[in-house]
Amino acid sequence: MSPRSTKSALGLLGAPLRQLRRLSWAAAGAGAVVLTFGVAAWLALLGWFDPPYWVLVAWVLALGGTIVGGVVAWRHRTMLSDDALAHHLEGQARWRPGQLRALLEPAAAGTSKSLLAAAD
Repeated sequence: MSPRSTKSALGLLGAPLRQLRRLSWAAAGAGAVVLTFGVAAWLALLGWFDPPYWVLVAWVLALGGTIVGGVVAWRHRTMLSDDALAHHLEGQARWRPGQLRALLEPAAAGTSKSLLAAAD
């Protein structure tokens, strides 16, 4: 029997994935900012914008894109939660549906802690 509970094992399994997801969202945000400033600079160089207000427009677009990207990343933060990871593993392996997710939920009243630990 493993000394580690299912919840802690799923947490350890998902931790690198969650870290890579955060890193990828940060890289996408930085890339969007660089792309916004690069496009604005090239358009100004080509003479599409004459006055210097294009700098303010570029900053507003970059900040707006960063905020929108942050909101999208925040809404997708639960995609790698322990429950979602357990659901995915149950679908990929030959486990009965709910076999892992049942161990993540709190035990019913009157459940023996030793039996629950043995099942886990």
